[in-house]
Amino acid sequence: MAKFKLTTPVLYLVFNRLDTVKQTFLEIQKARPSHLFIAADGPRTKEERIKTDAVRKYILDNINWKCEVKTLFRKRNLGCEYACKNAITWFFENTKMGIILEDDCLPDQSFFRFCQEILEKYKDNNKVVSINGLSEAATGKGNSYDFSKIIRLWGWASWSRAWNGIYQKEEEYLMNQTDPLKYLKEVFPNFFERVLFEKRFLNYVNHRANTWEFPWFLGIVRAKGLNVVPNVNLVENIGVDEEYTNTHPNFIDKVFLVFKRNKLKFPLKHPKDIKLNPSIHRRFIFRDWIRIILKKVLFI
Repeated sequence: MAKFKLTTPVLYLVFNRLDTVKQTFLEIQKARPSHLFIAADGPRTKEERIKTDAVRKYILDNINWKCEVKTLFRKRNLGCEYACKNAITWFFENTKMGIILEDDCLPDQSFFRFCQEILEKYKDNNKVVSINGLSEAATGKGNSYDFSKIIRLWGWASWSRAWNGIYQKEEEYLMNQTDPLKYLKEVFPNFFERVLFEKRFLNYVNHRANTWEFPWFLGIVRAKGLNVVPNVNLVENIGVDEEYTNTHPNFIDKVFLVFKRNKLKFPLKHPKDIKLNPSIHRRFIFRDWIRIILKKVLFI
């Protein structure tokens, strides 16, 4: 069997954490993508510039394979919301499809091959809009992957036709809503699904959360897009701690959101039908409800 070659472009999103970069960039080194995009938000203070400069220098000094490198290094801090969404838009202005990794998302090597094969297989199918690396509902049995309407953004991949067709339009549509809860009900008619995201969504629309993903996540659901979910978890988040941007660390979140990375077997076994797998979706929703209930019971 010919050795796998990663020809799919990779976007690496970084900021000021050299500790996680040293772990996750090692996996990118092993994968040796032929096209590497690096986007880094700028420092918030003069003191922080030491950290952000160290991260950028480390990455550039350790690109020890032949590849085309493009960088988007910000001089000033934009914050997670604007830095990330602008970087992803920049990425998809330069490529038709690609893999996105943040500096605290530690992938198994099979993640890269999985993304590349799925991106190629569904590049012309507008129903399929994104590929998850993290899979909290993984079974490890049956097909190599299934389809869900829930996206997990700790290691993922997509196409420019999906990003350009959903994100900006949904962001504009969302921001023009006079009643955010009415909009959320439109996206999630099911009460149990809607309540899961209500608090985080309201924090986003009221600018209390420095996050970017809601127009993407909700736009996919409203467009009835399908997200590919591998049947084993391929990405481990190593950043859920005191320095994590949007979550206060606690053991419940670590139990329910952090999963060890595993290896996916090849050749892939594809589902016969391209449609939502309700059992996968129900497991996503059930686990989220259990996590929230436990946090409330334990006053976390």
